[in-house]
Amino acid sequence: MAPGLLALYLLDQKPELNLLLLLGDGAACGEALEPVVETALSDSLRALIAPFVVASWPGYVVSRDGETVQHDSPVLLLDPVQLWLELQDRVPGDAIRTACSGIVRQGNRLSWSGGAAEAADFLNLAGLTKTDEQCEILGIEQVRKLTLPVLADLDSERPEGEGMQLLPLGDERVFMRRRRCTGDPEDELINGFAALLYQLTGG
Repeated sequence: MAPGLLALYLLDQKPELNLLLLLGDGAACGEALEPVVETALSDSLRALIAPFVVASWPGYVVSRDGETVQHDSPVLLLDPVQLWLELQDRVPGDAIRTACSGIVRQGNRLSWSGGAAEAADFLNLAGLTKTDEQCEILGIEQVRKLTLPVLADLDSERPEGEGMQLLPLGDERVFMRRRRCTGDPEDELINGFAALLYQLTGG
């Protein structure tokens, strides 16, 4: 979702910009729901994400080896489909390319699998946004009764650096994300998305 949010942020700053979005995902804004702790956001970032919030909870849970700790900071859930609908209204359809790979820049010329274009500037977000994760929606009995999201489930039996999130969707289904983290798993799972937005927009 982060590249789409950055595109909207840039258009809010300079509506005259002509943007070309080259996205590696098959879906324009990805397919993963994204939780973010509200108190980790500035007022400007709250305003940026507000149209894409589809659910919220009054707190969240951290679980480590079966021990759980509840935190009372509100959590907002962002939907990539809502972001995609907004992008379609702000960016011409032919300026949003999905499933792009092998992007090469030579001067002002960009080329990728299936296309090429001239660009005055190029911002490569792959190093900031690429993650090693698997996401799916489950109806498992053990987790479908969750009332608060588990933003960090850290089990010592998992490979080192791996954590999981469980987000109740309100219809007896749960969104599960399993991620290999490059830093501290608890901090990355809880604060990583907000930190990325700060890094991309300056807060």
